[in-house]
Amino acid sequence: MGKFNRVSLATILAVFSVQVFADDNSWFTPENISAGLSTGFLSGEARERVYEPAEGGRKISQLDWKYNHAPVIKGSLNWDVMPRFTV
Repeated sequence: MGKFNRVSLATILAVFSVQVFADDNSWFTPENISAGLSTGFLSGEARERVYEPAEGGRKISQLDWKYNHAPVIKGSLNWDVMPRFTV
């Protein structure tokens, strides 16, 4: 297949794809979009230690955190592009 034929085939496929999407806008409808909002509280512990390898692995820093009932707000926006593909 020559270079011209490949370019022509690619152009035809691109135009066909655009026409299909232009004629059928069912992929972008309000039914395909959903939003959510949730709240809650988070509790836990975290430990962070920093070691210096140049000094034989000596610990140079340590942080210990505890958090109780930290408020959390989560928002989401989903778009079902296809049945098995969500953005």
